Amino acid sequence: DEKADLQRNSLESAEVARQIAESALEELTNLKSLSAEQQAELADLKNKSMEEKQALLTELTRKAEEAKAAGDEAKMVDFTRQFNRIAERMKADEKNKLLLAEQMESNDRALKSLETSWDDKLGAAAELEAKRKVVLDKLGLGRLEDNIDEKTPHFVNLNEDPNLAGNLLYFLKVGETLVGSDDACDVVLAGPGIAVKHAKIDISQDSSGDYVVNMSPVGASSTFINGQQITDSQLLRHSDRVIFGARQVYRLVHPGDAKKHKGDTKSADGLAGVIDWDMAQQELGDALGKAINVKVDEEVKREREAMEERIQKMSASLEAEKKAAQEQLDEDRKQLLKTLKEEEGTNSREREAALARKEAELNSIKARADKLEQMQRGLDEHVDSFRAELERVQAELSTLMPAINEANVIADAMGRKIHVAPRVFIEVPETAGLSPAQELMLHKSVALQVVITTSGSEERQKLEIVWTASQFTDRMFAIRDAHYDYLKHNRSPEPGTEDDPFYSPPAPFLIGRAYLSLAPLTHRLRAQHWLTVLDPLGKPKGELLCALQPTEEDFVTPAGPILEAGGLVGTPLNLVLRVQQARGLPEGQNNNVFCKYTLDMEERTTDVCNHKTSAPVFDFRDDLLFPFVSPDMVEYFRSDFLTFEVWGEPDQVSEGFVTSEPSTAAAKAAVNPFDAQGLPPEVFDFFVSLDIHENSTLERSERFEAVQYDGGANPYGITKGVYTLKQGRNRRLLIKLAQGQAQKYPVERCVRVWVSKVEDINGNEVSNQQVPLSVLSTASLPDGSSATIVANWFSGPSVLDELTAEGNALTVTLTIEVELQNLELAAPVKLTKKAAMRIEDGEKGAKSKMSSVAEAPKKKFSLFGGSTPAPPVEIVKGTEEKEASLDPDKRRSMLQRQDTHHPVFMGSWERTDEAVVAQREDMLRIMKTELDAEEGAASVVKQLHDGLARLQEALQAEEQKQLSAFQVNLQSARRLAGTPAGA
Repeated sequence: DEKADLQRNSLESAEVARQIAESALEELTNLKSLSAEQQAELADLKNKSMEEKQALLTELTRKAEEAKAAGDEAKMVDFTRQFNRIAERMKADEKNKLLLAEQMESNDRALKSLETSWDDKLGAAAELEAKRKVVLDKLGLGRLEDNIDEKTPHFVNLNEDPNLAGNLLYFLKVGETLVGSDDACDVVLAGPGIAVKHAKIDISQDSSGDYVVNMSPVGASSTFINGQQITDSQLLRHSDRVIFGARQVYRLVHPGDAKKHKGDTKSADGLAGVIDWDMAQQELGDALGKAINVKVDEEVKREREAMEERIQKMSASLEAEKKAAQEQLDEDRKQLLKTLKEEEGTNSREREAALARKEAELNSIKARADKLEQMQRGLDEHVDSFRAELERVQAELSTLMPAINEANVIADAMGRKIHVAPRVFIEVPETAGLSPAQELMLHKSVALQVVITTSGSEERQKLEIVWTASQFTDRMFAIRDAHYDYLKHNRSPEPGTEDDPFYSPPAPFLIGRAYLSLAPLTHRLRAQHWLTVLDPLGKPKGELLCALQPTEEDFVTPAGPILEAGGLVGTPLNLVLRVQQARGLPEGQNNNVFCKYTLDMEERTTDVCNHKTSAPVFDFRDDLLFPFVSPDMVEYFRSDFLTFEVWGEPDQVSEGFVTSEPSTAAAKAAVNPFDAQGLPPEVFDFFVSLDIHENSTLERSERFEAVQYDGGANPYGITKGVYTLKQGRNRRLLIKLAQGQAQKYPVERCVRVWVSKVEDINGNEVSNQQVPLSVLSTASLPDGSSATIVANWFSGPSVLDELTAEGNALTVTLTIEVELQNLELAAPVKLTKKAAMRIEDGEKGAKSKMSSVAEAPKKKFSLFGGSTPAPPVEIVKGTEEKEASLDPDKRRSMLQRQDTHHPVFMGSWERTDEAVVAQREDMLRIMKTELDAEEGAASVVKQLHDGLARLQEALQAEEQKQLSAFQVNLQSARRLAGTPAGA
């Protein structure tokens, strides 16, 4: 049985294997069939075009959708697979084609490179070098010719960025070198103020072979040498600073001249300092405005006298205080000796403690006196420092004030409600151990700021943006660019945007500073005051409530006072600092107010009061711990103050509209002449009408009568009307030109009028003879709305000297050329006017050639060549028609109907660079004579003088107020502690 089972299992396994083999064989057969089918499909696909392949894909898509709709999923799958195979194959073929094309192109390049001879490579390199030289020559940078030697003069660029200075060399050739923005110039420059032909540089050689360099401006171009504008030829020396236009700054390198004048103190070698961008800009500032004189010696003398007076007052006060303290100490010592003899116990110990306090106070006074002596010894050092500050201010003002005047002129000319003004910023740095008044006296620094004030629609609406002097100097380039763009294109940046050179986003700014005395801490007393907030010029800007509360270790329980002068030494000190609120802050500057202060070299900031208010509440608390109070710290507390800075953001103010004219002559000279009405439109609308008069006889005379005009009632279908002229008569044309509402530019003169073409009633040209007319006069209304041109027409063309055939009318084209006022046009404006005319026999008079009802013509012809069907027209009889056309009122009405609208495309308007440069130079010239830079500098000096005096007085008053309150609180604490009155 076991053997039979094994045999049966073996047979079953063989059967299963046979079935698997047959299945595999069948699958292999199917795969071979599918492969053969795909090979045939691929072979067929290769022979198909791209359009046939796309059609096959479309067909397979259709069959798959039909199979899906019929429910035959097998066919749908087959069709889908076939579609995918073909699509993938097409993608692969396309990719292979691209790869093959790239490979072939690469092979071609390599083959051409291999085939290129050495001579060809040299030729290609030479061609590249020639192109490079053309570009460099175009800019004037590439003239390193054989005749260039070590003596050849050349320009080196100066730049505010030292890394960019000295990178451009412009070698000057013997003969004439032309500088300008035109590509034809030898040295091509670009930028504001550069004229097409800006300057000429002439180089010659003297008898010794040395180069002589002379430069002259072309026209009214703006060219400066060492800060002085030149108007004619001037000799250039080594290291001369040359400024072309507004920005292009260069230094002349003249090796021969430098060698010849070496050691000459009057030469460039004798100049103090480095010849750089800053020197050139300072010279330019001196050229644009008068020299700024801050009167340094007078201000230094005034400052020394003021400091000596303050030190003398402080010394006298300290001496009186020291004398009183010494007398009180001597008296207390006598009293103590007497008490020691008569009494013993507590009273004597209290006397000893009081005596110790007096001695400590006397020592404190002596220490203050020593510090005052140090201040006296440091007086000369401070005066020297102050002198250096004033000299720096003077140097900055020399370039700043002319630029400020220019910015105000530009703003006024461009219709901006903006005022630019200088302002002094007095910085009082915090110095350990000195009061604010002492810090101001010894360590102040002065900085110049520029305030841009934007006015809103209401007078009270003001937005102040404060820039440093360097920020304003950088911004002036953008302001000048905006003015140049305004003059050239009559467009201005949108106020209050990033494109506006007068604008920067409002940012938090310093409203003022407040000072809290630390003296109460020497006796562990509470200090709480409304502190005056002072701006950098000493003007009060509100008040700030601050408090310092000594506490126990829990920072909650108030600590008791220490009445002995040195009792705080060696103890810990816990403090709670509170910045509670402010009041009376200025309107327009009280948004998002916060405070800052510095303690232990760390800047600390209160929370921001996130709304607009003049009385912001901060409710800020800062817990401070001093683990060990040293004697130096006590002395620091005694004399120093904690400085609080109050910051805010300005109101957002939308700039108002300017309705008045520019206020200065310089600003009027800086206005774009098209500003009032904007640039002229690209298309001018003209309306041309015509009236014709002629002599009443064949003889020429100055007596003219209006010719017959039918006003459109004629048998020819000409709706613009027909003029009936007499043969051989002299004629006078009255041409009226009216302009559209968009432009008001009066006709300045009529250049010429001529008959340019004659056509018959069917529009066929019968004459193209050009017949000029004699222009007698041109009269324009002041507003430019219309003009009248009078011209004589004696004869011609020949077709108009003959009688017009019956049933015909001639269309005459008149061409008028005019020039317009206030416009710089390359050519006169050309206008045309068509008029229908008939020439009749001048001997027969006004004989009517029309019946009472004219036959209806087939077509009605317009004066512009078009035609439309027309019904029969009832015609006025000849005599009545003539009488109607000769009546002035009726004739005027009839002529208005024949006005011709003539649009003239003028193109886009743009003023020339030369016109813009000339106008800016005129503005600067007037500004130099009208606006006194010295006056602006004087206002800065007055700000500084008044600000120092006001700030010193305000700080001393604040110190006295707080120290007096401290003494009162100390006496009260002693009374509460039972200290004897003598103490």
